[in-house]
Amino acid sequence: MNFILNYHVKLVVSFVIILLINLNYCILANTYYVSNTSGNDQFDGLSSEYAFKTLNKINSIIYNPGDTILFKSGESWEGMLWIKGSGNLNNPIVIDSYGGEQKPIINGDGYQACILIYNDDNIYINNLELFNEASHLDSLGQTKKLNGFGGLSNLWGSGKDRRFGIKVVSDEHSLANFKFNGLHIHDVFPTPENTNNVHKGYGIKLETLSDTLVK
Repeated sequence: MNFILNYHVKLVVSFVIILLINLNYCILANTYYVSNTSGNDQFDGLSSEYAFKTLNKINSIIYNPGDTILFKSGESWEGMLWIKGSGNLNNPIVIDSYGGEQKPIINGDGYQACILIYNDDNIYINNLELFNEASHLDSLGQTKKLNGFGGLSNLWGSGKDRRFGIKVVSDEHSLANFKFNGLHIHDVFPTPENTNNVHKGYGIKLETLSDTLVK
């Protein structure tokens, strides 16, 4: 009888722990709003009235399972969105739009990709327009790059010879659970010196650099 009671108690405790973990993910999950016209990076980004403004701000956050990033419909941004953090199977990180039916635009502006996912997974991306055909050089003639993504994981280094709408890269472990829906990806071209590379533009590329799996 005591064995049955103890076993029952353990099952209840295990269920409560699992429930608390799931609730904790829900409690920690945030929805971030981004508006290039009315946003401000000094805001908390947690409502449409107090939206963030720039990709730099969005790139500075490490996201938790269940987090959502919403870009304002009809607005546009230049540069590379680097999503940091992984969701999980039941609580993916979601990037989407709000405030209308017109897709928000991310112009990669000559960076290697409009959207970069590096060693993270369980990410859904919906309802964006992406293009990337500008020069890989800035106004000072310097190559456009984001700090922290280089070396063997970024062999091409910039958007000079390769260009992407969305680039998913794994060099540490297997990745899974990506969903891309309602995207309009167009005009993705590098700006190389070697004309043999002029057509090496990719809408979406899943890439591994070790014995890993991306699916």
